[in-house]
Amino acid sequence: NAYDNNGKYLPILLSNMIKIQNTNFTINYDITGNNKLLDANMDSQTKSLVLSMSASSNGTLSISIPRLLLDSNLYPDTHFIVLVDKKEVNFTENVALTTRTLIIPFEYGAETMEIITPQRI
Repeated sequence: NAYDNNGKYLPILLSNMIKIQNTNFTINYDITGNNKLLDANMDSQTKSLVLSMSASSNGTLSISIPRLLLDSNLYPDTHFIVLVDKKEVNFTENVALTTRTLIIPFEYGAETMEIITPQRI
């Protein structure tokens, strides 16, 4: 997490925005390389965010997810599960009061990314 000299929390600012289909949310993201985030959809049945992408090289997606859009209903916070092309990947996360920012690596040719939140049954 980033803090200024007075210990005040500084949110991570990401420069790009994408509208989440079927919601009123727009989320911020950055993607490295000459890669593109094409589409974002909320799957309300599986409580997951599904991203379509075009990866012409290995890269990293940093995405800031509002807790009101996608969050765990478990306490303390549980980690999201992230799948790239249906395979689970490791990622880093910065947790703030209203957002969770994920930094997710992906490889050349990746087409879909799914961010799943564990829920209490």
